[in-house]
Amino acid sequence: MAVNRKSIANAVSGSGIRTGQQYLEGLRDDREIWTGGKKIDDVTAEPGMGRGAETLAKFLDKQHSTEFQDSVTYVADDNHRCAMAFKAPKSVEDVKARGVAYYEWAKWSNGMFGRTPDYKNASLMAFASAPDFLSQGTKGPGGAVMAQSMVNFYDYVRTNDKVLTHTLVNPAINHAQAAAGKYSGKVALQVVKETNEGIVVNGARLLATLGPLADEIEVFPSTVLKGSDENIPFAFAFAIPIATPGLKLICRDTYDHGKSNFDAPLSSRYEEMDAVVIFENIFVPWERVFMYGQPELCNQAFNATNAVVHMAHHP
Repeated sequence: MAVNRKSIANAVSGSGIRTGQQYLEGLRDDREIWTGGKKIDDVTAEPGMGRGAETLAKFLDKQHSTEFQDSVTYVADDNHRCAMAFKAPKSVEDVKARGVAYYEWAKWSNGMFGRTPDYKNASLMAFASAPDFLSQGTKGPGGAVMAQSMVNFYDYVRTNDKVLTHTLVNPAINHAQAAAGKYSGKVALQVVKETNEGIVVNGARLLATLGPLADEIEVFPSTVLKGSDENIPFAFAFAIPIATPGLKLICRDTYDHGKSNFDAPLSSRYEEMDAVVIFENIFVPWERVFMYGQPELCNQAFNATNAVVHMAHHP
């Protein structure tokens, strides 16, 4: 069993927005990333991938500039300066401000870097703003505990300016099985063990865009599950660091073939990279589990929390 409680636990609150250099340094860890049949030692230096990381680092630096800071960040109630997408909108003005920030981020890449951090930040904000919904959970430590864990994780990501990726799709053995809302225990990510301290998960998920270049991965409710006992092992929401032992990302072929910015203005700058995610008996502590064992509740998650609305607001 791959267990590393220290790497999974939420760290002490950070200082808010990060610089590009801080982001790049955070990627130089023990993550297991594979491409072209080989394991990558450093994603920031990998041909076909590193220039995408450099682009994102430059975007993060813009959060600190006098030209953009007021439009793409805000000062939270705890006095941390955070990315605008983390702000829970309380008024029409707040919604408009978030729209301005999204548009600014989109302009930096001419709309060609679709998984900039503001996308997942918005969904995380939505889930953390819906504790009443998450509190309905009855499995594991109970919904109230998992709702608080969601708020704690949101605060951790917000104050440390972490970059997130996510997976939503379970691989299927055949189309008929997937269409019936069922998943195969042979390939799909599932809970294989429950303990007093957390769950152990094993299997695969598709498809983590920006996965190799992210700090954390959200593993949230997949496509519609049939509300039956046989789907209970596939019903969950949790988040873990990309560098968690037992987590493996297998990347597609890169679109960045090393050409100059002049010859390849898009692929040389905006390669976000996609990856299949393999979970090899990974332990996830309860403080990182936000939903568990209730397919019917998981089916409602994105609509009931308004996450789908906030994610759609992103360009």
